[in-house]
Amino acid sequence: MGTESTVETPVGVVKPHTVFEKNPAQHAADFEMLHSLPNLQSALQNKPVDCIRVDGASDEGPSHKEVQFMWTERHLEMGKQCTMVTCRFSGGSYLSQVELLNGCIAIGHSNLFIPSTILGSNLGADGGIDNEKLKANLNAATDVYLNSVSGMKCAGNLISFVKGADNDLSKAYLERRNHLLTFLQGSKKKKLELQKKCPDDFAYFSKVWTVRNNRMVKNLPENYVFMLLPCYEMNCLDPVCEKRKPSSEPVWYQGGPPLTYIPMPILDTERAWGSNCDSCAGFCWGHYLSPADNFKWVQENGTGSCVQPPREVLGDFIKQAGEVTDEELKSLAQKTALSESDLRLWVDHLKHIQTGRKQGARKGQQLSLTRKWRPVSQAYTAYAKDQKMRGS
Repeated sequence: MGTESTVETPVGVVKPHTVFEKNPAQHAADFEMLHSLPNLQSALQNKPVDCIRVDGASDEGPSHKEVQFMWTERHLEMGKQCTMVTCRFSGGSYLSQVELLNGCIAIGHSNLFIPSTILGSNLGADGGIDNEKLKANLNAATDVYLNSVSGMKCAGNLISFVKGADNDLSKAYLERRNHLLTFLQGSKKKKLELQKKCPDDFAYFSKVWTVRNNRMVKNLPENYVFMLLPCYEMNCLDPVCEKRKPSSEPVWYQGGPPLTYIPMPILDTERAWGSNCDSCAGFCWGHYLSPADNFKWVQENGTGSCVQPPREVLGDFIKQAGEVTDEELKSLAQKTALSESDLRLWVDHLKHIQTGRKQGARKGQQLSLTRKWRPVSQAYTAYAKDQKMRGS
């Protein structure tokens, strides 16, 4: 996205399935590759602050540990002062700028047909799919695609199309990925095995994860925000922290608020839920303070008025609630600046999930008891059968 000091530069990374994996490791290698493009130098190089907006899927969502590791690794290697990764609410990705880019790309490749057998059949001698032939054909098709969409624009800016990263860095990231997942998500036993078999990898993973633990900003809605800031601790492994705290606090932009200020939403009391609002044609579901008013409020009153995402508010409510009354629904709507009809939809959905989980737990308990007593039942049946035969 463009700013007052940076020109907006749209980029499309083309990655056919089978040739490229869809995971954080591949995405990180792709992003690193973009730094070598001449037209992206001004946007990516020598930037102390990174703000990244992503989808919430497991390959890029800010709440996922592997994603956090990859961004922390970059943060550490590039000597960043701040890294912030954010995503929108579930189903809200269509509001992101990248969807405008996708729409422009869709126009560019409309009516385009590229056969998947440019270099010949994908079948091997045994009649099955030969993966090497398939990859060669997909690479050839990608080259044709890149040539076909070259010259497309988005919002008046030329789109740079590149193929996904297939280099030493991407291979290294992908080769170590299983070890990384074991470090992040494996059992205690698996982690000990990794530490013994691959001590260098384990030590490196531990170093990056320690920086993540020290520098991650706590008390943020983890499904939507992952943020790293300097901790300036004596033993921190981050080179930025080793330089000690600067005399003047780093800011978001020249003359702007400090990096420690995180603009979490605050409800606007003057345009509250159900008020006579000039901005709304019909019923007003409430509004949030503008960025400038938000900062002013936080300076004067602190962050106590910052609201949690509706997901968190509803989740906490559902855990305690039985049947949801209209009054409770109205109270929730006022807290979340949503309509009662939207909230009813979400409440019913969460209640349905809650009921399903309870039924699943009960079924699991019954199945466990059945398995526990099955040997006893079988032994009794065998005993009764033996006694019957002896009696006859």
